[in-house]
Amino acid sequence: MSGNSHTLSDKGNRISIDWDIVNIMTLEYTGGKIIIDDELIQENGIFIPKSLQPLNKVKKLERN
Repeated sequence: MSGNSHTLSDKGNRISIDWDIVNIMTLEYTGGKIIIDDELIQENGIFIPKSLQPLNKVKKLERN
């Protein structure tokens, strides 16, 4: 699993997808798709499911 904390500084971080990789999947960097269990989650940097769409606003704030 990627994204886990180092053993010497473990704060309990347990993720399977690195957020920086998710953020770079925009058209500026040739785009991409995240599909989980046959559901399109993200396409070209935009989260598709309504429940994840608030993350689109978070990403825009981080880019400024």
